[in-house]
Amino acid sequence: MEALRWTYEHLDVPVQRCFSYCSIFPRGHHFYSDELINLWVAEGFIDSYGGKYELEAVGQLYLDKLVSYSFLQKENLRGSFTVPDLVHFLAVEVAGSECLSIQNGWEGDLPQNVHHLFIEIDGGNISEEILELTELRTLIINHTGQNWQNLSYEIFQNVFMNLPRLRVLILEVEWFQSEMKIFDVPLSINLLRHLRYFGFRVSVTGSSLWVLNLPATFARLYHLLVLDVTGFDKLSFPLNEDMSGLTELRHVIIDSKDPHFPHIGRHESLRTFKHFTVKMEAGYELNQLKRLNKLRGELNIYGLENVPGNDDALQPELHKKENLTSVKLSWGNPQEDQGLQSQVLEALRPPAWLQTLQIVCYNGLAYPNWMMTNGPEAPKCLQDLKLEECRQLGEEIPEHNRLFKYLRILHVANCIWEFFPANMERLESLQKLKIEDCPNLQSLPTRLPQSLRILHISNCDRWNHWPDNMEDHMSLLELEIAECRNIESLPAQLPGSLEKLNVLAGCPEISSLPVMPHELLELILSSRNQEFITSCKTPGHQHYENISHVPHKIIEYGKALNPLLLLRTNIPLLVNVFVMWACQQIQTRTKKWKTINEDLYPSEDGEGSVL
Repeated sequence: MEALRWTYEHLDVPVQRCFSYCSIFPRGHHFYSDELINLWVAEGFIDSYGGKYELEAVGQLYLDKLVSYSFLQKENLRGSFTVPDLVHFLAVEVAGSECLSIQNGWEGDLPQNVHHLFIEIDGGNISEEILELTELRTLIINHTGQNWQNLSYEIFQNVFMNLPRLRVLILEVEWFQSEMKIFDVPLSINLLRHLRYFGFRVSVTGSSLWVLNLPATFARLYHLLVLDVTGFDKLSFPLNEDMSGLTELRHVIIDSKDPHFPHIGRHESLRTFKHFTVKMEAGYELNQLKRLNKLRGELNIYGLENVPGNDDALQPELHKKENLTSVKLSWGNPQEDQGLQSQVLEALRPPAWLQTLQIVCYNGLAYPNWMMTNGPEAPKCLQDLKLEECRQLGEEIPEHNRLFKYLRILHVANCIWEFFPANMERLESLQKLKIEDCPNLQSLPTRLPQSLRILHISNCDRWNHWPDNMEDHMSLLELEIAECRNIESLPAQLPGSLEKLNVLAGCPEISSLPVMPHELLELILSSRNQEFITSCKTPGHQHYENISHVPHKIIEYGKALNPLLLLRTNIPLLVNVFVMWACQQIQTRTKKWKTINEDLYPSEDGEGSVL
């Protein structure tokens, strides 16, 4: 503990403050980086150095420093963070009575000078004692009861009326057990004049549409930075109510593809607004995005079939939103006017540093110049490209193409393609190729990229033969096929580097296996061919002997393997597979498994980073 305290005392004061704030959460609590940084920003803990730097960027530096000193621990499988138990004791100690976490069964005196409070409520309301904490700055409530609607309204009403100095108010509701589908936020919310972060997170059961009605008084929260309504499908504002007074709003967090937030373009401070749907209604035009040049991270644009013309498509100026890393461009259905669709996609040129691009339901005359030419306007470091229900990519990948040069992942889904570009080997950085639900696809490219590590093919009924010389792809580590009815066999010779092979149900013509590589660590085989499956389980049979050296195998007769069924029936094997995977991460041999996002911003000559 003394070593931890010594390290803490040598942190910068703002980082110390951010660390001690983490004591508000119970031990073992999982949180995500954006959530924690937004809380720090809302509390005023971040130093922007006179406005020189983005608050969120400085917060990320603080978080990285706490991770580097092991004060925060990243959970790789979930992507979340926790405070290790011993470190949590230190956080509680240095925070003193400033921060407090109250869980079910807690007994003790409530300090009157507490400023940041996390409480768990099991089916009841908050106590009068808490409502008397008029100096409270943070209140995070985890409500585990079932009668959430009435109690949530009462909780909000009591908080609004009694705790006027709150900067952060979050209510997390875990159970929905009512036919009620609309929740009205009380009018008295405007009494929280200092509120920076308002969160109402719900865990929804069923498929109903859940609507959050915000009152007209919500527009008076002039200092609001974060609106987090995770779990709701739709926001509802009073008719003709002007929310443009929320000039400080930086993050709108909602899961719905169509959150019904009109005139979003008035909120020029926005950093987070992931989903925007174009409609033939006032307040939902594509030009609403024009002034939102501070957007960062992910932006998904739906309803592009409602864009009336090329001039309208030029309005959002996506290329100026330099902090976007992921963009999705989606048409609800293919437009009859293919020329207009081509113009719209050409106009929606994404920023240069884009990492992920998804295009859905595009059937224009051709792909845009910023994709298929070598002009300076092309994204420079695209890592991940997904084409879903889109036209044929073309006969060839253009030589020295900037967009495809550093591509790591290509995902083609629900397309009517008959073939891939012939020169796919030009994708020299491609590591994963996923092809699914392409019923007209007859063949893969003659030559695949030598860099390819993962190949997944599923639901391609007409596909019937493998590329030449599959054994030469010595970077290939994982191969999976499923529901491909015309493929008659696996490659005659598999690459010696292969470590994982999945042959799932729906490939009825496959009735034998090639010689299995010595490097193979995992085999999952499912077939409706009873004789074939039996031979793979029968000692002495050549199929059995062929796979006997593979340490981890799942061989089943019947339909496609259900992951939940595997969890129930093969727990020891799956534990072994997980342990094997974890051990691989620290072994020299796993240098082959470089992460897909490695060398995220390579220079054009391929030698190091351009940043």
